[in-house]
Amino acid sequence: MIVVPVKEGENIERALKKFKRKFEKTGVVKELRKRQAFNKPSEVKRERKNHAIYVQKLQQNEEMDIPAWDLPLAEKIRECQDHSHSTYGYRRVHIWLERQGIHKNPKTVLRVMQKYNLLSVVRRKKY
Repeated sequence: MIVVPVKEGENIERALKKFKRKFEKTGVVKELRKRQAFNKPSEVKRERKNHAIYVQKLQQNEEMDIPAWDLPLAEKIRECQDHSHSTYGYRRVHIWLERQGIHKNPKTVLRVMQKYNLLSVVRRKKY
């Protein structure tokens, strides 16, 4: 049972906030959700093994010298950044690529810009 001491004259909202915090820290809701369905130990072991295999394959792909599929996109983004003196953010780069006929998701453009360190230079306003 969670006990929250309330001082005399203390606001009820503050006491409720303390109660909520204690309730979240105890992890009652997590425990209840965990107990809703029983997972057999063999199933848990199989899931862990599959996850380990997946992670191992990802690491192997990074170690191998596989040419990056996003390298041509990075070259186009570099061309755009050279054109704009590295002032375009990923949204403007995305629009520029669309006008060039390259249709990629803006999140993909952002990820490639981060991977190849092509992010825009943030300039401070001069007053």
